[in-house]
Amino acid sequence: MKKTLLATLLFSGATFAQNYQSISEAAYVNVEDADLYRIGTLYYFSGRNTLGPLDQFSYINTHNNVFGSFTDDESNNQYHVGGEFFKDQFAVAGQFIRHDYDSDATNVLQASLGYFFSSDFIARVHVIDVEDGDTDFSFSAQYNLDLNTTDYLGFTASTDDELDTISLATKYFKALNNGQYLTAGLNLSVGDVDSWSLDGRYYFTSKTSAFAKLDKYDNVEVGAKHFFNNNIALAASYGNNFDHSYDLYRLTLSAQF
Repeated sequence: MKKTLLATLLFSGATFAQNYQSISEAAYVNVEDADLYRIGTLYYFSGRNTLGPLDQFSYINTHNNVFGSFTDDESNNQYHVGGEFFKDQFAVAGQFIRHDYDSDATNVLQASLGYFFSSDFIARVHVIDVEDGDTDFSFSAQYNLDLNTTDYLGFTASTDDELDTISLATKYFKALNNGQYLTAGLNLSVGDVDSWSLDGRYYFTSKTSAFAKLDKYDNVEVGAKHFFNNNIALAASYGNNFDHSYDLYRLTLSAQF
């Protein structure tokens, strides 16, 4: 019986969830001789399980965390720190962003308060305060629909306090046969600015995937990502535009522990 069970697991392509407490990235982007560099890290106070692929997690996060990043795009340095904290049915989040331009700087404070109506549904109110600018409010809600023990369909809806712009993001996650997976996403915004984008990712294994993105403005990006082991991954992609040709190259090195 034990031998039969072991053989079933080995040859079914079954994968086991990994558990990570920190995710760090270093990225380089080049667009028409303009360079961008970014480093960032996210730390969970308790480990978070994957869904099979080593970079896929549950749609709605409920793990306390802190994060930080630094971005340099030659004309603007951006510093970003924040965190999320969960207690019973409440979620509190805050972040600070500083933009350092060549001759000026701007500080942005953001905070949110959320309430879980169920483990699969949370609504949030957000406040954004821009230095020497207005204080804006917005609202969002996330819902996770479990299709079976592995697959889900996630929704995120958001709007500003005057309903000038309404946005909807969806994500579909599906486990295929032999340890393969698929994700697909759709983002829509209607109002002051109408836009849409599509993205998809196919996992050949839990460690190797290929992806593609397309948006309303005819920007397209394709690439691949591979984990060399359970901790280190490298992603590379190329982007262009159907109407206004440009070359975009992106490299991202990530570490998960």
